[in-house]
Amino acid sequence: QAIGKETALTFIKGFTHRSLPELNLLLSHDDQRVRQAAQFAMVENGSGSIDALAENLKSENAKNQSSLHSIWALGQLYRNGYEEAGKYLISSLSADDSEIRANAARTCGDISLAISKEPLLSLLNDPSLRVVSLAAIALGRVSTVGDSQTVDALFRRCESNEDSFDVTIRHSILSALSRLATPEQTLLRVKAESFEQRMIALLLCRRLAHPYLEQFLNDESQAIRNEAVSAIYD
Repeated sequence: QAIGKETALTFIKGFTHRSLPELNLLLSHDDQRVRQAAQFAMVENGSGSIDALAENLKSENAKNQSSLHSIWALGQLYRNGYEEAGKYLISSLSADDSEIRANAARTCGDISLAISKEPLLSLLNDPSLRVVSLAAIALGRVSTVGDSQTVDALFRRCESNEDSFDVTIRHSILSALSRLATPEQTLLRVKAESFEQRMIALLLCRRLAHPYLEQFLNDESQAIRNEAVSAIYD
């Protein structure tokens, strides 16, 4: 992509020696490359940048690009050992804008922010399917293997996916449960009333090569029986 004169001058001037307010202003620049460079420069400032980044998320314009870069920067700072950044990511999980909630959920998962588990569980019922999907994936990274609260919540969300099926939700939940569900927790759903719970249980057994696939061969659903035969054949 061609670089404009203004953008070129911005890069020539550099970012390392800019003031914090100037870097913060550049998070709203039209060019993504400038925004990203400013984000990384703010991260290099360490804890001194946290208040400014948090303020971006509380402003009336918290739907713009600077808010997204603020979330990503806070995630970087948390990963670098600045734990204070975590509380602002938690608060962003309840932001009015769905894209803020979605990116906050993704970031919490990326940095394995354990204290985000409860708000992420709440986001499984978010009106935005994108938020639900990213919250499910994040839960697979912030919860521990066998965590019954999270495993049960994810299976319940499977059931509600039947009314208005979304394949992305299925795959996100499957991804999370592949990390968390034990064989015993999975097999509890073999005879579940919910078709989607049974299908997810089967797909988990297939993905993790569990030796229990034959238990699905007598399912009332032809689709599940076919999937079980295919899994056994494979």
